[in-house]
Amino acid sequence: MAIFLLVPIMFEWIKQGGMKSPRERWQGLYLAFAPSGLIVYMGYLWLKFGDPLLFYSSQKYWKREATGPLVTASRAWDMAVEGANVLHDPGLWAHPDVRGLADHLERANSVYNLAFLIFAVVVLLAGVRELPLSLTIYSLLLILPPALYGTPDDPLMGIPRYVLVAFPIFIVLGLLARKRLLFAGWLIISILVSLIMCALFMSWRFVA
Repeated sequence: MAIFLLVPIMFEWIKQGGMKSPRERWQGLYLAFAPSGLIVYMGYLWLKFGDPLLFYSSQKYWKREATGPLVTASRAWDMAVEGANVLHDPGLWAHPDVRGLADHLERANSVYNLAFLIFAVVVLLAGVRELPLSLTIYSLLLILPPALYGTPDDPLMGIPRYVLVAFPIFIVLGLLARKRLLFAGWLIISILVSLIMCALFMSWRFVA
């Protein structure tokens, strides 16, 4: 994720007049420290395994593949519709055990993956006036690239965990929580989602 820091830092540097004088332009070299961790890690992978992009190529194990936004959107919608049909199954709540219920919810995984992505984008758009533009850009960079690198069966695979590291989203949520009605609704939804996720996790399901 450090490589994405380069964009907002450079944005703020230029915004604050980083190109006005030769001295300030030389200070721009400090921006090279942002991706330095990734560069060192790539060097290690090259020396140890002969592949500096091993962290990328190894994703083939999970059947991940890079796709365009239209392809991802189409796949995500189709899988979400399929998952929604599972949620409409009359037998959803008929299982007396947690494992039976978890089986149904796991099949609806694409629904809450798409919901997480939409939620994150909507929150960021709602906070455009409150957040510095650089933070909004950084959050979108954290969220959107992983959304374009899923599997054919799960086009938004793992998107919730990428949303969780986009900390500006929580800043916006904190600002919105000043309204008591929104805060109460947020607590109710959070409790329900937490219970569902706990049920999936406790029955050995993948919840990220």
